[in-house]
Amino acid sequence: MSAAVLILALTGCGTQQSDGPTTVEASTGNAAAGQTAERIALDALPAAPTKGLAKGLTLPLDEYTYSAKDRYIWQVAVQQQWRTCMSGYGFTDFAPPAPSADIVTAQAESDMGRRYGVTDAADAQRNGYHLVESAAESPHWEPAPGAETAVFTGSGPELSDGSYNGKAVPEGGCRGEAARAFPLPQSTEAEEAEVQTFEQSRDDSRVVAAVAAWSSCMSTKGYQVKHPFDAPDLVGESISAAEPSAEEIALASADIACKKTSSLVSTWHKVEQEKQETKISQRQSVLTTNKKARDAAVAKAVTAYEEGAK
Repeated sequence: MSAAVLILALTGCGTQQSDGPTTVEASTGNAAAGQTAERIALDALPAAPTKGLAKGLTLPLDEYTYSAKDRYIWQVAVQQQWRTCMSGYGFTDFAPPAPSADIVTAQAESDMGRRYGVTDAADAQRNGYHLVESAAESPHWEPAPGAETAVFTGSGPELSDGSYNGKAVPEGGCRGEAARAFPLPQSTEAEEAEVQTFEQSRDDSRVVAAVAAWSSCMSTKGYQVKHPFDAPDLVGESISAAEPSAEEIALASADIACKKTSSLVSTWHKVEQEKQETKISQRQSVLTTNKKARDAAVAKAVTAYEEGAK
């Protein structure tokens, strides 16, 4: 994973607009269209990797941004509101694909588990540098064209003076109603701080030394590479193949073994943790204000999530 890809992933966390486009990102996992999401006990949803060198690792700025767990709970609450609203207009079979709790684990493993490159030996043996399917991009879903889309979005020729079959449609349709019921305030300050501190940690002398030790270890295994983010390039275009090659699996396994002997992951994590704590102390006022809005949004979604399980 390149630094550019990682930074893009970091800046993307928690920035989903609460009203969203008509095309909706839906983490389907094993759930079929039209099913409601299975309610998993909240304490069973992981907030950190559960395996590998990154097992249990979190960072201070996690408290100020949206985790995969937060986004899953929010999406369940929003879809629940969609269905309630749409059923009031006769669309009782309104069928967005239900979010799957499986993707929470996959994203928790991916977000921190790939932050410093691959870190799980067992995963590397199966997938090399490839992300598992459930951690890849989620499929898109759209409401049925015609009246369903019109009521969902609040716009379309099927509406008459803002009403459908004589019943007023909320501004922005059922999608707009859900967005107002479950806003997802942006965490821009925290997300920017996360990117900045990651870059600062990468340039820290302790991380530079650990990367050098990792590179030296890799050379003893026959790989000439200076940084973990450059390692996947050694297998060339085959990195884009549907399945990892034996060469890729061997490389990823060596990569992780050298991370272990060089203490790269633990060193980098400690340095980044320090950088984030410093940034938080410097920006405490604005981050605290943002955190209050974030906590309120998550708490409201959690309440709806738990009520939906009754």
